[in-house]
Amino acid sequence: MPFIRHYIKLRYLFSREVMEYKLHVHHIMLFEFRLLRNAAERIRKICSVFPGSIRESQVQRWHKKFKEGNFSVENEQRSCKTIHVDNEDLKELIESEPLEN
Repeated sequence: MPFIRHYIKLRYLFSREVMEYKLHVHHIMLFEFRLLRNAAERIRKICSVFPGSIRESQVQRWHKKFKEGNFSVENEQRSCKTIHVDNEDLKELIESEPLEN
């Protein structure tokens, strides 16, 4: 059972880091868009700093979104299965078994 708890905790922490990283990349794309760079130049510059961080199709999708006047850098909600996590249960789990360094 401890393995499962650690797995859940690590997955939760990792998913938060990934979301924060993606948000940073989205801010960079908006910055590059505001500099009037085209999508090809934007992906070249972003991938030179953050290799493998984004695909060309993603840059084109964000370029289209910004061009239409939507400057939100948050991901759009997708229709997928919603997973409900009770925050109190998660907090208790994290505090009950801290990971060893």
